[in-house]
Amino acid sequence: MKTLLQFLPAIRALSADAPPETGESRRRRPMGFTMAVPLCTLIALGLLEECLARAGIVRVPPVSVVVAALADEALSGRLWPPLGSTAVNWLVSLVLSFFIALILAVALNASAYLHDLSAPLIGFLRPLPCTALIPLVILSLGATAEGVIFLTTFGTLWQMLPILSRAVGRSDPVAFDTARVFGFTRLQIFRWITLPALEPYMLSALRIGATASLMLLISMELLTGASGIGRIISLAYAGSNLSLMYAYVLLCGLLGVGFNIVLRRLVISRSRLTGGRPQ
Repeated sequence: MKTLLQFLPAIRALSADAPPETGESRRRRPMGFTMAVPLCTLIALGLLEECLARAGIVRVPPVSVVVAALADEALSGRLWPPLGSTAVNWLVSLVLSFFIALILAVALNASAYLHDLSAPLIGFLRPLPCTALIPLVILSLGATAEGVIFLTTFGTLWQMLPILSRAVGRSDPVAFDTARVFGFTRLQIFRWITLPALEPYMLSALRIGATASLMLLISMELLTGASGIGRIISLAYAGSNLSLMYAYVLLCGLLGVGFNIVLRRLVISRSRLTGGRPQ
């Protein structure tokens, strides 16, 4: 084993997808500049919406009223139960769909026949609107957390599977042949070659899957009345409480943007650490 591990750096170099990082490629924009541009844009759009709403040009609550409603929900404690329910279901759905997609991507690329056979099926299921399956899920599983997680996992799976499948198919065959020459087992090849090569794609798939799963989850809660943020939005709309409704819509946006920022920073940091490019 010790002899085999000595050749890992050379084998990984064969499967590298990007040239070695140079001093020029290490240069990046300052953190303050990167964050200032979208932040200033967001503030400008908020001020514009505030002026338009106060003038009666648009029939939506001003940003200040929405933020105040969200703060009141947080301080009163009414925010945390639906937020916790949505966050738990979101995390469970995302983890399940990611691991199922990873297993299927590796299995379907084990042979060219399986890959070609599954490609039309994946292409058909990927654009399928999962909200059309809500009546079937309600009849079979009911408007419960299990039904919400099932449908969210199902819909997110087809968003991540093509990315991971293409990543597995793009793996350098020279690296695998070299590993076999040095006597690597299938498990060692998967652990030391396949997974490191897939890491940037896995993080990118998580970014896309996180957004898709959050939208599906909120839609399920809206339409089925399951516990979560979507149910509060539906009740607020039914009661004509627009400021509360938009407060929870804002909360959904903050959840998605925050998770995406964290994953993006992780993608960039890991890519720079390994000498690659963000995918």
